[in-house]
Amino acid sequence: MNKLKTIAFYECATSIKYVLYFYCIQYGFVAVIATILAFTIGLEDVTFNGQEISSVIFLAIVGCMAMGDDFKTLLQNGFTRKYIFAGMVSLIIFLALALSSCDLLISRLMPLFFNESSSLFEQIYGTDSAVANWLWSLALYFMIGFVCYFFRLLAHRLGKNGFIILGIVLIAVSILLAIYSYAIPDGIINAVNTFWARALGFVGGGRVNPYLPALTFTIISAVLAGGSYIAIRGAELK
Repeated sequence: MNKLKTIAFYECATSIKYVLYFYCIQYGFVAVIATILAFTIGLEDVTFNGQEISSVIFLAIVGCMAMGDDFKTLLQNGFTRKYIFAGMVSLIIFLALALSSCDLLISRLMPLFFNESSSLFEQIYGTDSAVANWLWSLALYFMIGFVCYFFRLLAHRLGKNGFIILGIVLIAVSILLAIYSYAIPDGIINAVNTFWARALGFVGGGRVNPYLPALTFTIISAVLAGGSYIAIRGAELK
């Protein structure tokens, strides 16, 4: 238990400075652009939307860097793969909580500076519910973190050539499905489209349920977390 607390604290504490760097760089850049626009064309017609995309990229980078030097260092210091996995899960949860909370706060403050400002959630679902927005962002960040972590582990297990072959196979299958989609019965295609539309919150009749995608993202995250645990158990130092 002490090792679990140690690795969880280590992963979360070391990530704080990177979160601060991330927001300083992102909104420092926004401030520079806004200042230039304010002195040239004014801010009346300037919009600021979809700040969550930057956070998605940040989580993706964190997930893809999971099997770097930290993995080797932790193994050499007596931490088992089980504890390393628990530490990574703690890191993803911590970052998702921090980024979703910060992004929600920023999305509420931006209208004070820009006439047109909305979050990615508001653009997709047309509602400004703070609770639904936060839950959606939180679950989305969970999913992105675990997707990238799972594929990073998969790449580690398969090796460079094996992972490239897997990517080629998946691309080939996708292309074949697109080419021969006419051969798939319309009923199946409609059923699949309806299922995913509902899973993403579009329940039909022009209505949306903004809480359904959060549930969908959480389920996907749980499945990928399980896959990641299976993958890391046999991961070797390379």
